[in-house]
Amino acid sequence: MDIMSRIRRRGRDHKEKLVDLLLLSYLIIDAYSRGKAIREETRLQKLVFLAERMMLARKIKAFNYNFVRLIFGPYSDELRRDLALLLECGILRDDPREGLVPTEKGLELVKLMNDVLHRHGEVIDIIHNVNEEYADIPLDRLLEYVYSLRRPLKGPRMRIRDVRIRTPLLKRITRERARLVFEIPGEAIRILEVYFDPDVEEIVREQVKGYEVLLLKHRGEAGYTAIVPKLTGCISEGVTKEEALKNLSEAIDLYLEVRQEEICGR
Repeated sequence: MDIMSRIRRRGRDHKEKLVDLLLLSYLIIDAYSRGKAIREETRLQKLVFLAERMMLARKIKAFNYNFVRLIFGPYSDELRRDLALLLECGILRDDPREGLVPTEKGLELVKLMNDVLHRHGEVIDIIHNVNEEYADIPLDRLLEYVYSLRRPLKGPRMRIRDVRIRTPLLKRITRERARLVFEIPGEAIRILEVYFDPDVEEIVREQVKGYEVLLLKHRGEAGYTAIVPKLTGCISEGVTKEEALKNLSEAIDLYLEVRQEEICGR
């Protein structure tokens, strides 16, 4: 089942969950790059909670996780599933000694998304600050700090340790009420769909007629698929890599011809 089928099956918003997967990948990889690899899922849950809480306090819509109070504090089942997906699609690996470690595929994705990430500098700064301050402190101290925070919702402003189990801990913000929304442009969305798809076992980046092309090999399939992220719907296939790229070259010509006719016909 591909990434889009998984999102639709759980009633998850397409773009929001791609944002979650991208920012979750970035937070984990940023912590690792600081020499503060995340070793426990409990720690990861708390770091993302703190980051999202800070974003919401500034009316920023970026992370979209729903956190509830469990025995070990704030917890999101969506986050747990997203972490499993990142491991399944090879963005990360779980090393018994090092913890969550980025793969070459994960590092390549962050590099591809560099402009998108740093276009939202305020979001990235929050992730950096959370990792710098909390990613490597003893887990018991991190839990104690998070337990002491107040639940930022209407009603009694109780500390997290005092609210009932399964109580929601964050109030999601709508796009209309947000001061800043983490946006992913169409080209980047198509790249993320490929990199977060666990059924894609090989990705090769190529150039065809001046366009960045992703050449894909899907698990269990004999041939190759080639797409142009910048040209929505421009896709081709072939038994070999060479055939897929040749067919794509022709598809690009046809795509541009049709688009030019549409422009002229307006």
